[in-house]
Amino acid sequence: MACKYASLKHVLGIAIRPALFFALFFLIIYFWIDTKLIYHGHGSYLDYKIYLPASGSFADFPPYPGKTTEYLAAALARYFYYSWAGALIITSAAWLIYLGTGRVTAAFNFKKARPLRFLPPILILILYAGYHNYLRDCLALVISLLFFYIYTRLSSTNKTRNAALFLLLSALTYCLALPAWLTFVSLCLILELFKRQKPLLVLLILIAALSTPFLANFFIYELPLKDAYATTFSFDPDTDLNTIILRFALIFFPSILALCCILLPFLADRLKAKIAAFTSLQRYFGNYQKSNLRWPLETLFLLVIITSVCFYTTNLFARRYLLINYFAHRRMWQQMLVEAQKLPPRQYSRFICHDVNRALFHIGRLPYDMFSFPQHVAGFLLQTEKTSETDILYELGHINRAEDASFAELVKAGYSPTALKRLALINIVKRQPDAAGTFLNALKKDSLYRKWANDYLERLEKDPLLTDDPEIQYARSVMLTDDNLRRKTAATDDFYLMLLNRNRKNKMAFEYLMARYMLTGQLGKVIKNINRLDDFDYPQVPRHYAEAALLYTAFTGRVVDLKNRKIADRTIQRFADFMSRTTRYNKNNVPLQQQMALTYNNFGDTYYYYYYYLLPRPEPDK
Repeated sequence: MACKYASLKHVLGIAIRPALFFALFFLIIYFWIDTKLIYHGHGSYLDYKIYLPASGSFADFPPYPGKTTEYLAAALARYFYYSWAGALIITSAAWLIYLGTGRVTAAFNFKKARPLRFLPPILILILYAGYHNYLRDCLALVISLLFFYIYTRLSSTNKTRNAALFLLLSALTYCLALPAWLTFVSLCLILELFKRQKPLLVLLILIAALSTPFLANFFIYELPLKDAYATTFSFDPDTDLNTIILRFALIFFPSILALCCILLPFLADRLKAKIAAFTSLQRYFGNYQKSNLRWPLETLFLLVIITSVCFYTTNLFARRYLLINYFAHRRMWQQMLVEAQKLPPRQYSRFICHDVNRALFHIGRLPYDMFSFPQHVAGFLLQTEKTSETDILYELGHINRAEDASFAELVKAGYSPTALKRLALINIVKRQPDAAGTFLNALKKDSLYRKWANDYLERLEKDPLLTDDPEIQYARSVMLTDDNLRRKTAATDDFYLMLLNRNRKNKMAFEYLMARYMLTGQLGKVIKNINRLDDFDYPQVPRHYAEAALLYTAFTGRVVDLKNRKIADRTIQRFADFMSRTTRYNKNNVPLQQQMALTYNNFGDTYYYYYYYLLPRPEPDK
């Protein structure tokens, strides 16, 4: 019976605890970290030039150390597009590292260090909680640990044979998994020096290790000799110090563990001698070792640790920023605005302002709620090659500019599925189905976007102009047709006015023009264009336009002709209250910052609050 119980405990330790750990690991990656946010990170998709779908990009690149691992990581990282697939890939890599780390403890015959196998997966979780991709490092470490295991299995008492085996495996690790090459070298050195105690073999291994980069570059690569050694462990100069330390800890953890396997037995003997002096303490530890609660308590502790570490180390700003970006890309406007409202004003960048304003337009709330969010005059048109900028140009009707930006994105990235999608739609709008087919055929080679591309190819086969597609028909109705106009800068009023001259019912151009006038304090131009409300279906004067009209009347004494439209009584009352307060504060010489704090709760979502306190040196426009 006792034998069966001991066997059961062994099974629990070997199988069930790791199963619980990695099940929780998968769930955290899937539900909390969510790899699709990394894929859509900052508008830059996880597509690497070394791996382009259905192309010979691997062969196009010159050979260099670690190329294979980088290619494999790039190919797998694309499936971060699916949250479940990304979580499965990362969990599998962490599990393989866990197994490899277990082989390190077995090689050094120190079973008490086996619980430390869970630390590398925890480090992986911490790294991914920062919302960057570290799959290349993980795969390199897996290969390094695999080759170390092969070395321990195939090495013999023959020093020359072992040195030759090391040189072969070292060269393979250097060529295939450069980031973890030093890990393989250090593990072999520690094994032969401290465990097997073969100093002559250690000397041979050192010579082989130092010659590996030279030989690999002499026979295979064409790197300068200094680069052959310098690239063995390098970091992006933009990487922050904490990330560098974490990556270093992950990659070299097996080597650190190997040293612990050598040192801990000596420390354990000394610790036992000290504990022996405390009989009660010794009795307590002895009882704990035999307790039936030991396994469940230790397992629970491990699960609590992994959960706590993940939530404590998560970059919440990056997570929310990427959620906003993801929802904007998927046109999930309401969800995007919910996330944007959670950000403090100081964290609003012009990119977030851009996505927020676009979302407000699409749900019909831009002229009503835009000042409920922090605003930036550059937040409407980013003038970058980002996907969101290309989308806004397309939606406004600057089709040619959107085409230019999409080509620029495609050239810069080497491969961009969103640029291909946008170019296909642009050519459909421009009644060029053959050109659209070229981009769609390129896109259907990508398994992630094949369904979308095939759907449009089938529709073009039936109707080359897609005359029944409302989005395409609307884009044609608002698009500019004069190519000479596409070079106009986005910083001028003409950028929007030319769109309204093309189609006066271009609602997006109108609301963005009015937003530009309000953000730059041009009250006169707001009032001059308020008659354009007749071209749209507003039930009444939108709140922010009404606030601008009230402000204009207060400054100039002129009544704005709203053509039978009325301003809501509540809007008028709020404006009167605001003016009364600011007049009183100015008479009492209340400092500006204090005025802002006193009025923010009641009026922070109004245009006149922005005009008075946030617009630099407002000047009434008459």
